[in-house]
Amino acid sequence: MTAEPNKTYQVRQPKRPVDTFTAAELMEFLIVDYTADRPDRPRSPTARFFCHNSDCEVRTVKIAQKSHTKGPPCPKQMKCPACGEPLRMLGYVRTLTLEPVPEAAIPLP
Repeated sequence: MTAEPNKTYQVRQPKRPVDTFTAAELMEFLIVDYTADRPDRPRSPTARFFCHNSDCEVRTVKIAQKSHTKGPPCPKQMKCPACGEPLRMLGYVRTLTLEPVPEAAIPLP
């Protein structure tokens, strides 16, 4: 789903340790990835890498690492799945869930 132009969104704060919601609510949410210096899940991080090979069709690669208990969170040196050239790590991927702000909660100008 894409954001509606006149709709205001806010970060969804979990309401309990295991947050539940309806399918209808889920259809209104926006899920946003952004690059950060640290992973939001250190034991199973996701990282974003960039391929500098100008002849390669791949530009960015997102790698979700399996759960682990020791060692670095994600290898700094990965190879492009298309051309085999080294990838440069851009950072870790963090995810935010945005929910629509109810119209009654939006202040009038």
